[in-house]
Amino acid sequence: QVENALFKVHATQISRMSIAFEEMFSVGTQLPLIEGMEGSSDDRPIIIPELSMNMFELFLSVAYSR
Repeated sequence: QVENALFKVHATQISRMSIAFEEMFSVGTQLPLIEGMEGSSDDRPIIIPELSMNMFELFLSVAYSR
């Protein structure tokens, strides 16, 4: 989630474009996804407060253009 927008994206796709996402998701793959864990559902999104929605949309346009 960026600002108030929920984005459903492929972890592998955005991990290819960002070391921060790569590290975030590599830690998560070592553990089983637990119900209630951040990122496990729409009700428990991964919140990224450092980015604006416009910047994240720009990042996604690059990540998905490949």
